[in-house]
Order: sequence, then C-alpha cells, then structure tokens
Amino acid sequence: MNSAPTYSGQGPRSVAPADLIADVMISLAGKAAERRCLRASAQGWRRMRTADEVRAHHEAGHAVAAVVHGQYVWRLSIIRDESVRVQQTGISMGHCIRGHTPEPPGLIKRSARADTDLHQAAKACLFLAIAEPPYGVRAAMRIAHRLQVRTREMVEQHWPQIARLASELMERRELGSSEIERIVNRSKRLFPRACLGAPFPA
Repeated sequence: MNSAPTYSGQGPRSVAPADLIADVMISLAGKAAERRCLRASAQGWRRMRTADEVRAHHEAGHAVAAVVHGQYVWRLSIIRDESVRVQQTGISMGHCIRGHTPEPPGLIKRSARADTDLHQAAKACLFLAIAEPPYGVRAAMRIAHRLQVRTREMVEQHWPQIARLASELMERRELGSSEIERIVNRSKRLFPRACLGAPFPA
C-alpha cells in the first residue's frame, strides 16, 4: 500500500504531468519488485520466498522508486495494520509514506481507508489521458502499459538497492527516514533521473 499520490485532492489540470507519471511508476513499483524477487536464476523456475520477504520487497520497490523520482521516504513498514482498510475488504499489510520534503510537514497520520496501488495508478493514468488522443479509458490503458514497462526497467536497474532495503526491512519491520536514506543512499550516481523522460512517454 502506498501513500497518498501527488494529485490527491487536486484537479487533474493543476498537477504537472511529470508528477503524475512519478505517482504511476511509484505505485506500480511495488508489484514489479514482488515479481522480480520471485524470479529464479534458471528459466521455468520460481524462487521460494516467505510472505514477509515478498512484502518487504514490495515496499522497498515503492521506496526506491520514490527516491529515483526525487522524493523522500518518511517511513517504511511491513507491519500489519488492521485499522487501515484497503478498498472494501482488505487491510494494510505494509506502507511506504513519502513526500517532497526531507521531513513530513507534521505528525504522520494514516487514513482509515486506502486505495490499492493499482487503483492509484489507474486514477493517475486517467488524469494523464486528458492530454493524449484518443483520450479516455483507451488512452489511459495505453499510458499504463508504457509506464508499466518503464517501471519494470527501473526496478531492474535499481535492484541492488531494492534488495538491500528489503533485507533491512525484513529484519527491523519498520524504518524511518534517516535509516532509509542511509541504506539506499540518495546519491545521483545511484539514482540518475533519466527515468523521468518526457511528460508523456512515447
């Protein structure tokens, strides 16, 4: 489960396309990191992982994607939270809370209800589709497919950092901003911003 996206509470025309693209890729990075952590070295095989390992890689994927897009991760957790409902029937099994400033503007408080990562990504793609013919759902699906490919490439490029962060998260269950920054390292050498590209990816 991811934190509130950039466009939350705003009209789609008031948010920069690059911010929407970042929100989509950060939302999709969790599932992409899950799939990557289950990939075996030999074709046709699947790596065995515990549920906690998969969740840790999922949240680490969100975190590294946020750093790649110039954001800060304030808290990362794989602690089950029954007070937060995800969509209609699920509960929060972890979270990545992020923003655009080194420190949160106030006390971190989670909403009692949250969207799934896929729902967050779909909403951002619909906002992006406003500016791309043929507009609407078809354009949103085309944008989502392109950004899904770019997200997988980003996860592969930064896999060592994701795996390292996931390993630490597995051990400690929850990490704060200073611990995340120490583990991941926000240097430009590790995280080039090349993945941002043009506002509407071709």
